[in-house]
Amino acid sequence: MLENLFLQIWIMDFEFGLVGKDYFKGLVKDNDLTPAGYKKVTGEDYVAEQTQPTAPAQA
Repeated sequence: MLENLFLQIWIMDFEFGLVGKDYFKGLVKDNDLTPAGYKKVTGEDYVAEQTQPTAPAQA
């Protein structure tokens, strides 16, 4: 997993404002960063985006 190699670099990138929270949310979605790693980087709990359920097709 990339997290083990890049966690300290990602923390610095975030602290310097080079990347934002959306970037790290994408890494969590791609399984390159764990929710725990997201918290280490951003200081906030990872909350998965909620998707709207689609309405069933009406006949």
